[in-house]
Amino acid sequence: MFTFLHSFFAWALLAASIPLLIHLLTRKKLKTVAFSTLFFLKKMQKAKIRQIRLKQIVLLLLRTLIVLFIALAFMRPTVKTSGYEFGKKAKTTAVFIIDNSLSMAATSQGESLLTRAKRKAIAAISLLEKGHDVAIIELAEPARIVLATTYNGNDARLSSVIQEIKQTASGSSLFSAVQNAFEFIAGKKNLNSTVFVFSDRKFPALPEENIAGFDRTHFFFFDVGLEKIHNLTVTEAELQNQIFELRGVVGVQARIVNTGDFDEINRIVTLSVNNKRVAQSSLTLEQGAEKAVDFKFVPAETGLHQLNIEVENDQLKLDNNAFCLFSISEKTRVLILDSNKKQSRFIKYVLEKKGKANQFEITEIKPDGLSNTDLTNFDVLISCNVAAFSDIDLRRLEIFVRDGGGLVVFLGDDVDFRNYETTIFQRFHIGSVLETFGSTLEKTEIIRLGDFDFHHPLFSGIFNEPEKQQRIDSPVFHFAPKMLPNPDSRVLMNYSNGSPLLLENKLGVGVVFTNLTSVDESWSDFSYKPIFAPIIDRMVRLAGQHGRNEFASMEVGKPAVTRLRGESSASFSLKNPLGITMFLKPVVDDGKFKFQLADTRFSGFYQLFENENIRYTWASNFNVQEMQSKPVPQEELRDFLPDANITMVSRQQNGNETVTEQQFGTEIWHLFLLAALIGLFVEMLLYRSKPIAVEN
Repeated sequence: MFTFLHSFFAWALLAASIPLLIHLLTRKKLKTVAFSTLFFLKKMQKAKIRQIRLKQIVLLLLRTLIVLFIALAFMRPTVKTSGYEFGKKAKTTAVFIIDNSLSMAATSQGESLLTRAKRKAIAAISLLEKGHDVAIIELAEPARIVLATTYNGNDARLSSVIQEIKQTASGSSLFSAVQNAFEFIAGKKNLNSTVFVFSDRKFPALPEENIAGFDRTHFFFFDVGLEKIHNLTVTEAELQNQIFELRGVVGVQARIVNTGDFDEINRIVTLSVNNKRVAQSSLTLEQGAEKAVDFKFVPAETGLHQLNIEVENDQLKLDNNAFCLFSISEKTRVLILDSNKKQSRFIKYVLEKKGKANQFEITEIKPDGLSNTDLTNFDVLISCNVAAFSDIDLRRLEIFVRDGGGLVVFLGDDVDFRNYETTIFQRFHIGSVLETFGSTLEKTEIIRLGDFDFHHPLFSGIFNEPEKQQRIDSPVFHFAPKMLPNPDSRVLMNYSNGSPLLLENKLGVGVVFTNLTSVDESWSDFSYKPIFAPIIDRMVRLAGQHGRNEFASMEVGKPAVTRLRGESSASFSLKNPLGITMFLKPVVDDGKFKFQLADTRFSGFYQLFENENIRYTWASNFNVQEMQSKPVPQEELRDFLPDANITMVSRQQNGNETVTEQQFGTEIWHLFLLAALIGLFVEMLLYRSKPIAVEN
């Protein structure tokens, strides 16, 4: 179909009549006068007269066509290739999807890809007409509509919204962004729709589920990516310790991948703790290679430690960091339940020995005092030979563990196995006692230690080479129960007959260690063996540090939730990694304040404050898939959007011209202008040509 983009220039077609008017106005009617000396002109042949008249007609026609072609060229004629109706002919929905995900932070000559995308998006505003419905969507996860309006010709407003889009460390979410676009387009019900996507197209694997319904929608993917960059990505920062002590060595391992296109030589990697540099290393990495970098340092103070592993600047700075957290308590608060202090004396001796007396705060009560004790004042509860638990006590213990407390259970002569079977063992999914063997009276050797789970942090540092066969001074057990462990239980130690001796169960954010033996010498000589002290020490530390730390890790762009106890009159606020503070209004949930973080699109540390005190901290790290993704090819995009018309706009193309050609057709104004120039040249030659002589 033939159409014009600037049809308002149609009035210029009237100029084509100018040559004809000039010709008519300049014609003169000559008066016949007899002149004898020119009598010989009567002999001019009729052919000569016809030639002159024909030349005049051709010149008139050429001049008319020249003016006509010039006027048509100004009207920008196009040959339409589709049934798309745009501009004033039909109301249109236009959606701008701008990629502000992690990979768009890459820079070239001082300009980031996001800045480039914004510039192209602002330029595309000129394609809009008044009355078009417009939406602007951020592509970074979670994708969201930042503006939905009807275009009134105010380019400044749209430009301002686009310029205010911030760079994030989130992964890209094309699926969510396209869904938002689909809902916006469907709600407007306009005849046509156009979606402009400004991105480097580094989308993680597209879902198998496609999005249909874009049969009258044209997608334009503007490529703003870089061909080659220098880039190292810190994919992970992992603590090598499970137990953290003041002036104890802490190990940290960082994994670094060369996601760029060049080999990197002698790049500096640093470890900072609470914004202080404590270690440094150099790194050489080939293109596409991955390497682990290990650091060690000694913490000199208690409290929360925020770790930041960073490589030196390259073309993409946002993936140069990885973050993690740990905390060192001033003291681990331990509550011991023991009816006669017969067993607890061995445990207290281990925890109170020289060098550790200031690390544990021990409170000892009898089992009947449990109901009057506030468990929130303790980190670990050790049950020694407690005969039975009431339903109320069991409920309080469950809440204690779910909230992050550690429970350590030892059996004894007073234990009622029937009660434990329906209370402790069942409530915490530990297992079921099948039978007992041996006797506490005869004290004969019936069994010894069996296998260990050396991969568990409980045994880290106790054995020098856990992979090799260990020679352990094994205790002699006179009496032991045989248990069938629950599938949720992790068996850490076995008896020599394969029956569990020590089990670990996790509940909520807390942990339960169940020792199927007693500390009393009537059951075994375990408390007199060298292995006893380090196992008890590490078990109590692990139980105390497992869930009481008020911090967590999360992925950038994903929601984060925590529940805390607090004062009803307290004021809560959140400080994000950019240093921006915002007030939070918690929701009361099961007697606690529930906090949910929705906007987590930056990597670093998020801190939750109660009044002026830090109550909770999150370490936020990006999804490495974003940096390991390659640009999605056009074929996959067509499979993802089967009904849409898709056009790829390369970095070298003029985006607006490409969009115009696809929507309105191919412009052919240059052909009309060329025809006008040719006509001028022919007219000049014809006008200057001499008449052909006619023979007598």
